[in-house]
Amino acid sequence: MLHNEKHKEWEQRIAEFQQSGLNMRRWCREQQIPYERMKYWKNRLKENAALTSSDSTKVASPIWAKVPAVLEKRVKQSSPVTGNLLIHIREIVVEVSVGFDAVTLREVLSAVQIPW
Repeated sequence: MLHNEKHKEWEQRIAEFQQSGLNMRRWCREQQIPYERMKYWKNRLKENAALTSSDSTKVASPIWAKVPAVLEKRVKQSSPVTGNLLIHIREIVVEVSVGFDAVTLREVLSAVQIPW
């Protein structure tokens, strides 16, 4: 089953549950649907709707962290020796070379943003 088909199927189930007037446990029991799975999909679709509600194409946009102005100036500097980009976050320095892997950089930046 395709990703969109699964979402539509669960959207339909949730709509049927909401129209039933029953509580979720009873409705799930009568429909022979595991309660925890129903709860998961209800929350997942609710989160997706919140992320895409302002976007007319229904594509979730990336979530970016705010970087203080002091760090923005440091990010623009490059290493005089290598020409690589140096990103300073607190006492951490992340050196980014030409041809870097964007996914790995996102993971690193996400990890260093966690409060210690």
